[in-house]
Amino acid sequence: MALIVVLLLVFIVVKAKFFGKGFNSDFMGKDQTNALNGIFIFIVLVSHMRGYLHVENSWAIVQMCKTLGQMMVTSFLFISGYGCAVSYQRKGENYVNGFPRNRLLTVLLNFDIAVLIYLAFNYFLGNTFTIGEIIPALFGWTSIGNSNWYIFAILCLYLGFYISFKLFGKNESHFFLFLSMFVFTAAYIYIVAYFKTIKSYWYYDTVLCFPAGVLFAYYKDRVYEVVTKSNARYLSLLILFGGAFIYMNQFGGFQFTPMYMNVYAVIFISFVVLILMKVQIGNKVLNFFGTHVFEIYIYQRIPMILLQKFTPLAGDTKYYYIYFALVLLGTLLITVVMHFIYGKVDGLIKAKPKKEIKA
Repeated sequence: MALIVVLLLVFIVVKAKFFGKGFNSDFMGKDQTNALNGIFIFIVLVSHMRGYLHVENSWAIVQMCKTLGQMMVTSFLFISGYGCAVSYQRKGENYVNGFPRNRLLTVLLNFDIAVLIYLAFNYFLGNTFTIGEIIPALFGWTSIGNSNWYIFAILCLYLGFYISFKLFGKNESHFFLFLSMFVFTAAYIYIVAYFKTIKSYWYYDTVLCFPAGVLFAYYKDRVYEVVTKSNARYLSLLILFGGAFIYMNQFGGFQFTPMYMNVYAVIFISFVVLILMKVQIGNKVLNFFGTHVFEIYIYQRIPMILLQKFTPLAGDTKYYYIYFALVLLGTLLITVVMHFIYGKVDGLIKAKPKKEIKA
């Protein structure tokens, strides 16, 4: 299975550019962030696939997933927060006013379509669920076989974003805006940690990356100016954040406490952002993965389950590469179809009602 890691490295290296003396001023551009999300959604797919195989003998896969752990989702949260804040800066109050429909409702409806598909899929497999199990699944609180926790988290974070920007978005100092975002996120962390406990820590252990992305959107230029003052300063900060990540991961007495995990997550994504200041990434493959994160995240389990249940591929290590190839192909086919359908659905949600013409 090590060839899968090699394949990922090839995806990363193709058309990548390293800035020796200079820096990548477009490090948070659309192509860069799409490529970064493309890398991590590929890793998420591989990580989820491990649950249907016995890949403990694959050192490369195990180490990649073990080292990253939940850090593989930090880019989605950070870039989402960053993107929302940048959109507000460009569009102003109109963006916030349309946020409940254009963001919250769109994500929820798209997710609910997926839940209904999984419900039908489970019925095909002979699995049934009660109304009491289906209703919370529609909001991502529970699952009927689909990936779910990220959707629940992002819906709550979007709600916090909307409330914070509605109340304090116009304030010039932004102090209360950021305070509101971080207080809302901290409340989410501890409330969800109370109900989900340590057994479902993934619901809350990285969400601080979202308000961190919002904050970064407002100070990106200043941070870039300070960090890129010299290569020596840049290298010092890179070593500092990289060293902090390695220490907390390997030697820091790794703790599954809510705030420790979230600080750890912010340190990791900060380290990744620093790398982007020196390395430009992006190609058609990464761009495709990065612009279809939702569909890949949600629907990848369908081919995984089908191949595990109806073929011998998941039960024998000699078939693992075939299993991976078919999972990837199946996921991409479903992704293309569902992306088209979601485009139509989103268009209906975001369409402005025509004004009546008075006689």
